[in-house]
Amino acid sequence: MKLCLVVVVLALAGCGAPSPSFDSLAEEFVFGTLALSPVGATQVGYHQHKGVSLDESLDDFSGQGVAKQREFYADFNGRLAKLDAAKLSAEERVDLQIMKDQITLGLLELDRIQSYRHNPTVYVELIGNALFSPFVLEYAPKPQRIRHIIARIGKIPALLDQARQNLDNPPAIWTTVAADENLGSIDLIDKEIRAAVPDDVRADYDRAAGPALEALRGFQKFLTDDLSKRSQGDWRLGPENYAQKFKYVLGTDRTPDDVLAEAEADLKTVRARMLEISLPLHRKMYPGNPDPKDSNRIVLETLARIADRHSTPDTYMADAKQDLQEARNFVRDKNLLKLPARDNLQVI
Repeated sequence: MKLCLVVVVLALAGCGAPSPSFDSLAEEFVFGTLALSPVGATQVGYHQHKGVSLDESLDDFSGQGVAKQREFYADFNGRLAKLDAAKLSAEERVDLQIMKDQITLGLLELDRIQSYRHNPTVYVELIGNALFSPFVLEYAPKPQRIRHIIARIGKIPALLDQARQNLDNPPAIWTTVAADENLGSIDLIDKEIRAAVPDDVRADYDRAAGPALEALRGFQKFLTDDLSKRSQGDWRLGPENYAQKFKYVLGTDRTPDDVLAEAEADLKTVRARMLEISLPLHRKMYPGNPDPKDSNRIVLETLARIADRHSTPDTYMADAKQDLQEARNFVRDKNLLKLPARDNLQVI
């Protein structure tokens, strides 16, 4: 869902000159959708919505929160249905279809797939992202971001109460993964972030962290001693739900079977090309002229030898910066596109 939101933002940002009314509607949809997921909004750089600090909030999976999401999509569905597509520009019609697809995808998740009811990693990973993003993304001065983290930490017990009420019969593997990841959230709060908290807000941090850590440890016990015994679900979506999600996530009318068949055909072409490239290299690396029919061994051994040349912890950053510069030079030398004068991409 988060990736799709970014796609929507980018698509709308790349439009021509939409009419004011459509532009306003599209903007309302984009930012309203982002506001439904404050954690995702922080990650993509949207921080305030109608006077509310999204950076201090967590996603709401209470019955009321889920109903609010469903109401948002249903309301927009009705508003978009009233638009006369014939009066829109080509760019606007594309954006209209993107919004309709996102609504369908959102309602599919809420009404049929319901990951929030069957996947405990939804909650655990949400907490990790909610705290890690303001910890590392420099969208505001560090003291302000620590305040955002403290506010979110204070909301963790309520989120985990929602998780306990919602979760039922997940796949066993998802419960296992959630338990592993939950330990990481505990360490993130109790160690990494705590060590970086300035002295003037340490007392506030400790007051929020205490109940949050207690709730996370209680949730760990819930995962391992309770939910694990009720984890008999199937991680697969099933043919109907998968086909629907496939269509709207990828924005295609092609079926999964069509894409699979094309991928399998491409695989044969790519493997043949890999063998063609590997053969002369393999002869130099491993003298003895192996049987060209032994394609798997030739390709694997060639890749393994190439992989011997890799960065070390000491050279990794320098190598990454050099690779980035080489990529820039390549784009310029081949005149692939004009790079902007302002270079704000950093390797950190």
